[in-house]
Amino acid sequence: MEQKASLRPPTSLETTTTTTWTTGLVQLIGPDRTRLVIQFTQLDLEAQPECLYDFVEIRSLRADSRMSDDAVRWCTSQHPVIEKYNFVSESNKAIVRFHSDYSIAGAGFSATWQAVDISGCPLQTLTAREGTLMSPNYPHFLMTHLDCATTILAPGSHFFVIHFLLS
Repeated sequence: MEQKASLRPPTSLETTTTTTWTTGLVQLIGPDRTRLVIQFTQLDLEAQPECLYDFVEIRSLRADSRMSDDAVRWCTSQHPVIEKYNFVSESNKAIVRFHSDYSIAGAGFSATWQAVDISGCPLQTLTAREGTLMSPNYPHFLMTHLDCATTILAPGSHFFVIHFLLS
């Protein structure tokens, strides 16, 4: 199961007033047994070492809706390798917070998010005569903090052969 959506702040950042995007927070919730993958397509915010002025912050929510310790905060112009800003939640919930102050405005940010099915983790059993086995989120980047095991059961006196497709 994969769901995609776009996530964008207002079309331009105001430079005359303190702007907090809507209520300042957007909560993303994916279906059960998913993790959220947030990928930036544009990131142009006021750069500052402590990220005090303009920033986008993302963190996971635990099952009990408490915030986790995996927070990331970015305040920069886009790095040549935008993938370095990918975020994978620890659960099916995440909070995105955007803040901008009264001065030095960039273009803002644009990101997409998707709920990636991890129902095969921690354990799945396959009994079909043939199939394809892939890690969650394949062929995109490898997700962290997963521990998955797959048992393949061949019917009766049959056996199975595994072919690895290398690219």
